[in-house]
Amino acid sequence: MLLTLCIPSVDTHYTPDYIYSILNKACIGKIHGIKEMVSHTKINSKKVFVTLNVYQENDEHRHLLERLEQGKNIKVMHEEPYYWKMVQCK
Repeated sequence: MLLTLCIPSVDTHYTPDYIYSILNKACIGKIHGIKEMVSHTKINSKKVFVTLNVYQENDEHRHLLERLEQGKNIKVMHEEPYYWKMVQCK
């Protein structure tokens, strides 16, 4: 299942390559693309949109999909204790 997730707030010093490597290690799905947009509400922040393929046969991915369908977010640790909240784009 192909879906797009949003990380609403990412510090601008994090590169797309860094974001890709963290999300790849988190094993939340096969990443197809990452897009960045300037945040108009926070200084030194950007929004990141990640398109990925999530496999419904995988128990962890199925749990992730259930959380997103319930309107909940998922958290991905990138530098302990810091994490990014990810939400499903509608």
